[in-house]
Amino acid sequence: MSKIFGDGNTLGEGNTLGDSNKLGDGNKLGNSNTLGNRNTLGNWNTLGNDNTLGNWNTLGNENKLGNWNTLGNWNTLGNRNTLGNWNTLGNWNTLGDGNTLGNDNTLGNWNTLGDGNTLGDGNTLGDGNTLGDGNTLGDGNTLGNWNTFGHTIAIGKRFTCEGVKVHAFMCLSNVDDSGCQIQVFIHKEGILIRAGCFKGSLEEFCKKAQDEGKTRYAAVVKAAALALQQDCLDKNDTGGWDENQT
Repeated sequence: MSKIFGDGNTLGEGNTLGDSNKLGDGNKLGNSNTLGNRNTLGNWNTLGNDNTLGNWNTLGNENKLGNWNTLGNWNTLGNRNTLGNWNTLGNWNTLGDGNTLGNDNTLGNWNTLGDGNTLGDGNTLGDGNTLGDGNTLGDGNTLGNWNTFGHTIAIGKRFTCEGVKVHAFMCLSNVDDSGCQIQVFIHKEGILIRAGCFKGSLEEFCKKAQDEGKTRYAAVVKAAALALQQDCLDKNDTGGWDENQT
């Protein structure tokens, strides 16, 4: 049976709420709560540690979730949410602008994060994520294939993406008037290029572009990629992969 809670409610530890609940603004839930599917929480909610939320939850702006929360699939979180360490979010979540996620979070596939998010160290994001502009990712992150990165993104040390340990990373946009983002990954074995559905070495990328008559496209990307690779060699920059981890 659906329940509706007004504004300013406080629930103690160990509560269990069934499906389709609605909680108003300013609620506070203690530790170890369990919420069923399709819950709706208003703005300024605070949830303690070890909460479990089912699928299709909607949380308003400025929510705060404690450590070790688990959220099911298709959740929607508003702007400026703060999630503690070791959270697990299911697939197809949408997080608004300015969210902060603590260390060692795991996000499922096809999540969308708005602009200005900050992710702590050791996060794992599944394939097909979209990150807005100005995101900062800490050290030791792993991102799957098919990601789209915003402008001014900052990548920490020991970054893994597209299946390679990245020494340096660069995005190029609209080189061929298509607006396609071209991602250049320098790694130990060479240079990896991701451009839309294409993924391969720099040589494979240039051959494909030249076969399609895109000579300027191939030349510009090749020059930029080789310059980035040479800069890594000159600076002995391995993206932190040669550093001892304690």
